[in-house]
Amino acid sequence: MKTIIFDVDDTLYDQLQPFKNTVHQQIDSSFSDDDMIRLYKACRHYSDEVFEKHMSGEMTALELQTYRITKACNDFGIALTEEDAIQFQHTYLQELKQITLFSSLTEVLPTIVNNNWQVAFSLMGNMTISG
Repeated sequence: MKTIIFDVDDTLYDQLQPFKNTVHQQIDSSFSDDDMIRLYKACRHYSDEVFEKHMSGEMTALELQTYRITKACNDFGIALTEEDAIQFQHTYLQELKQITLFSSLTEVLPTIVNNNWQVAFSLMGNMTISG
């Protein structure tokens, strides 16, 4: 029996789209695609930078979320207030509820179902396993 394994993030849906929609609504609608990707990567970088503080309880989820977008925007010369960053996060969470499958995946799913292939999902992301 064949098994299809999907890594949920960026395999089933576009992670950038909800972020892009939020940036256009809350910050600047004139970002180029390249700048949008750079801003997104900066946001992820700053999130990773303080992730351990969040996990240890030194930083709340909202503090992490507002930190990452504030620092990323600073890299682009955009100053966000704490209120702006909180509003960004609120809008981003709403946008995340609107994600949809990649259109190519909706075309492939009937083949998977019709052939009775197993489907597995990976939620590990960029986890590093040492041992």
